[in-house]
Amino acid sequence: MTVSIVAEGPSFRILDEDSQETLTARRETEEEQRSGEESETIVADRQSKIYYSKGCRPENEIKERDLVTFTTSEDAEKAGYKRAQQCQ
Repeated sequence: MTVSIVAEGPSFRILDEDSQETLTARRETEEEQRSGEESETIVADRQSKIYYSKGCRPENEIKERDLVTFTTSEDAEKAGYKRAQQCQ
């Protein structure tokens, strides 16, 4: 905790740095959770040219060298990928 006198008068300001750090950490965590929900990536298989929309995952794991990610299904389709049948 830091106390500082302002303008050499009776006014002063108390800074509780621990509380500020806690509040900042909470805000950052909440923002990460919100952005994580909104920006879940769309995964695609480079070999099969198939993409899996948000909330729909491939039956078999995509090899790391063949894994491609997109932010929207429109981006995936512009790149020549088709939506997986199980994601329809």
